[in-house]
Amino acid sequence: MKNIFLLFLLTAPIICQAQSAPVERILDFTTDIQGDHVQFVPVMPDLMQKPGAPEAYWSYFWEFGDGSFSKEENPVHVYQRQGDYMVSLDATAHYDNGKRSKRKKKAVNSTSRLAGTGTPMNDVFDPKTRQMVAMYSYSNPKPEEEITLVISYRNLGMVNTDGVLHLFYNEKKFPAAHFELTDARTHFGETRYIGTSQVLPMDNADNEAWAWLNPPPNGSLNSIWESNASSSIIIEQ
Repeated sequence: MKNIFLLFLLTAPIICQAQSAPVERILDFTTDIQGDHVQFVPVMPDLMQKPGAPEAYWSYFWEFGDGSFSKEENPVHVYQRQGDYMVSLDATAHYDNGKRSKRKKKAVNSTSRLAGTGTPMNDVFDPKTRQMVAMYSYSNPKPEEEITLVISYRNLGMVNTDGVLHLFYNEKKFPAAHFELTDARTHFGETRYIGTSQVLPMDNADNEAWAWLNPPPNGSLNSIWESNASSSIIIEQ
């Protein structure tokens, strides 16, 4: 089973009263390479407990640079091919009063000899359903913060098919844009689609589209998109 992920980052202006700037917190991580397995270990800043709230904790979102991702704290990954991969760690502090930490990116070199036998890709489908497209966000960002979305799609039919995946955002009824798409990472040869949406052919609302060629029968793909997030998230599929 194959996977593809998409990430979106959305930004919206906000007005607030002057106050002292919170201290920026820095994420980092280390790697421990044992044969073909790469262990990732986060190095986290201190949490700032919110008074009266449950105990503060971190949640994690790793991208391994090959289309795979993990929500584990200390994931172990096996790459299918040797080479350099840009790995990123994003983390969200829960019940915490501190400033959101910036995503950490670092190049990791894989010397894997297990060509074609890497860690299987996961997806965001509900195992109890037969969804063809599913979308997942691992955090609820505040104004001016990034939001990362993972989109999985799959072919449940018996023959290969082609298609276009559209993401619609920034509803036209609002005078100003809520979102700005800053990055989209695909991993199975999808190409940027330039053309009229067949879903809303008369609508010129902001959207991004990616075309794929011949998804395999009974297989799934994933992609990651990034955006800067506004105070509310309005996304149409």
